Amino acid sequence: MDFYSEDIVVLYGTIGKVIITKHKEKHMMFIPAGTNGSSMSILQEYLIGNIRHATQEEKIKYIEIEHNIYWHTAIQTHVIGDYQIIQDIRGLFNPYINFISTNKVYTSIEAAMIGVLCHKLIGADETLSKYIFKIFGIKEGFGGELINGN
Repeated sequence: MDFYSEDIVVLYGTIGKVIITKHKEKHMMFIPAGTNGSSMSILQEYLIGNIRHATQEEKIKYIEIEHNIYWHTAIQTHVIGDYQIIQDIRGLFNPYINFISTNKVYTSIEAAMIGVLCHKLIGADETLSKYIFKIFGIKEGFGGELINGN
């Protein structure tokens, strides 16, 4: 089974991410969800056979764990195709693309959907999404980068 850096995986029932080092020797590292790398360990050959790709539900659980650690408590996750939008306890919406944070926050799910779609199509520049917000009269919300815990 092939694994790539940043893949969300499960090792002995623990959800985490695989990191492939690019030093002299190639190493596969495992970082359990919610540890900020503090529990990172090199996967020994015998462990690699016990690792598998996470299911869709496990990937959602992973981003919710990470969201709870770094931002605010997730209360609901909306999934639409490649997009995941976490609604947190503050009523704010944080979009993800393929389980990777866009590092943006919005005050409505409509703004988050527009923001995440624009982010996927043209990158982090928010110019297009701001024009769309104006056209449809959507309150823009924060839009900007997430600040840890705020």
